[in-house]
Amino acid sequence: MKKINFLITIEPLHDFDFDEMVRLIKLCHPNQVNIGADSGNNNLPEPSKEKILALIDELQKFTVIDKKHNLGRLINNN
Repeated sequence: MKKINFLITIEPLHDFDFDEMVRLIKLCHPNQVNIGADSGNNNLPEPSKEKILALIDELQKFTVIDKKHNLGRLINNN
């Protein structure tokens, strides 16, 4: 059987239910998850720095995380 690489992109990241987000991503068995902020000024409700970092920590337990450059606005300045 051929292995399929699966990638998830969460961009723009807006506020989310932590447990549900992790559960749904785990169901997909992704090889990588890309996470980025709202760069389109859509005024979406954004999660806290702590929530984003917790999500990244949890996802790193089972997949590779690519933090898009625009995510720095949320995790470096909050």
